[in-house]
Amino acid sequence: MSGLVVAVALAVRGTVSPTWTSFSEARAANNLTAAPILDFSYAGYDHGERGVPAATGVRFDVTTYGAVADDGMDDLPAVTSAIRAAEAAGGGIVFFPKGRFHLSEVENRTWGCINITGANIVLKGSGSGGPSATELYFRHTTVPSAPHDYDAYGQKTAPLIKFYRTDWKSKANTETNVTHDAAKGAFLVRVGSTASFSAGTQIRLTQQRLINGTRVKGNVAANEYWLQGLTARPESTTILEDGVPAMERHQVKAVIDSTTLELAEPLMCSVTAAHGWVVALDGLTAGWGVEDLNLVGGWSPGNVGEGSKKLGTFGLPDVDGDGQAEFSHHHNWVADNGDPKPKPKPSPSPNQSPNPNPEFNPKPNSDHP
Repeated sequence: MSGLVVAVALAVRGTVSPTWTSFSEARAANNLTAAPILDFSYAGYDHGERGVPAATGVRFDVTTYGAVADDGMDDLPAVTSAIRAAEAAGGGIVFFPKGRFHLSEVENRTWGCINITGANIVLKGSGSGGPSATELYFRHTTVPSAPHDYDAYGQKTAPLIKFYRTDWKSKANTETNVTHDAAKGAFLVRVGSTASFSAGTQIRLTQQRLINGTRVKGNVAANEYWLQGLTARPESTTILEDGVPAMERHQVKAVIDSTTLELAEPLMCSVTAAHGWVVALDGLTAGWGVEDLNLVGGWSPGNVGEGSKKLGTFGLPDVDGDGQAEFSHHHNWVADNGDPKPKPKPSPSPNQSPNPNPEFNPKPNSDHP
């Protein structure tokens, strides 16, 4: 019986998924619109084209501004001063030497601790572990402004570390309608005018509709596409009345002509012009980084209290898109660089193939499926 199991396992292991085969063929033909799955090789820093860069710029050492590691005292005022100095300089590295820095010594605070309001700010420590570790210690988590008002709509705890966007989410004065349909996987988008865009600019595509002259997110006309045969529950009033809100963020690779944009990465969904898609500049912030830090504290991530309401969670990052701790911006990263002098990787043996899947050659630094 064991021999049969091994034989079956080997047979299954040697079988290539038809879905993967179809995807590989579509990618090789440079036609991702025919791919059955999305191409995630564009995920990661700079669309997967290069790795996370080394942090550069003027260094603002928090100890220069009064912070003292391991003394048990509140270091937040000094750290805030270092951050403000980096912001005033147009960016830089806010550096933490090894040791523990206390950043949340106030109990029941309703506001955040570390607040970054400028671009190109990197929070960098001396290591996330070992003898050179830097610890950012948050003794107390934040609390909602009305922690026992469980019916308060949209109530949140403030993030302990908050990166503020430096521009509006979407610039309404740059909005232009999508004029032609574009399939999932396509790189070209036809719009009313490309006058507000240029190569390298960040844009967002949103599906909207007009109600009494006001644009509203979502479009019930597109629900059939988004729900794919499923039925929304009666209590899902937003979906039933407003439609599924849809948004994609992209970088413009090139402006082909007065009405055509080429994207740096493919569309993640099909765009139907009749469903009210618009394109506008996106106010993303570039150059944020967090490196070689160990965050320690007394919070309980995901702790659920009375009434199934979250009483406090760690706030980096918040990906709900409202900017409370939004870190999903452009050219930003969180990294653990580890040993500053890593051991060299061993060379492959003569019998070892450098690419176990020679049929698929991913882009450098890509996270392919």
